[in-house]
Amino acid sequence: MSSTLSYTITSSQNKFVKYLKNNIPFQIMPTQRTPLNYLRFPEITDSFKNQILLHTGYDVRPFSQDILLSTSYQHILLKSYILSAQRLNLNLNNNSFSQLLIHGPDSSESAKYLRTTLPILKEYSTTSNINICIEMPAFSKSMWNVVSYESNFEFIEEYFKTVIEYNLPIVIDTAHLHSNGLNVEQMITLLKEFENNYTFIHLNGNSRDMFKKDKHTTFTELSGFENNKIKDVDNLLAYVSKIDKICISEQKCNNLDYFNNLGKIYGFNVINDIPSNLII
Repeated sequence: MSSTLSYTITSSQNKFVKYLKNNIPFQIMPTQRTPLNYLRFPEITDSFKNQILLHTGYDVRPFSQDILLSTSYQHILLKSYILSAQRLNLNLNNNSFSQLLIHGPDSSESAKYLRTTLPILKEYSTTSNINICIEMPAFSKSMWNVVSYESNFEFIEEYFKTVIEYNLPIVIDTAHLHSNGLNVEQMITLLKEFENNYTFIHLNGNSRDMFKKDKHTTFTELSGFENNKIKDVDNLLAYVSKIDKICISEQKCNNLDYFNNLGKIYGFNVINDIPSNLII
């Protein structure tokens, strides 16, 4: 079946709530810093088949020794997102596609706490009935001090396997895999290997070189956007479009003609029911 191509949409003034009734998949990221005020969201009680990805802010960094303290600020942040997800009724049961996304370790220091933190996140997931997923970010310079460029694929593969050991789903970001040194052939290998462990893909181009901090851009040339440095995008898009996943654009592009063109060329099921002015 065809994959669905959707977007990150604004959560300002709760305009996204009306689309919960339409069973349309999309991502929201309500804040990049500070705890999320769950009271700002209405309580959704209808039984919708939601397919929403609630992206935590960049200050949610639980992979550290600090998470072992019950008074940790990270617990405050996590609980604020879980309470928000519960009000939005994002997960009616364990079979829900909707998920709460947390970035995994990006540095050599935070990677030390991967196995320490995952059981804590799994406990949050189980007790709150919220499906927590882990996205691999673009690695920082310190990670490359302990991971060789030659063994990057094996490291990334083991990273995902570790998350899956705790029965937490993963999110694969194509721009991040490029930053972490993978070519398209290797990306497709991972997508195949873990096909039963993810529902959402962050489908982004990357305007920066491998082993550099990522900068999202469109996959194909588009006025106002930097050129994509991921090579062989035809092969990547042709594969991803046919694996029945939910692909979320984080390219800061709201040009629906661009997305519909990708749909025509590669066979994506493109969401057209969200107004372009809500896409961020």
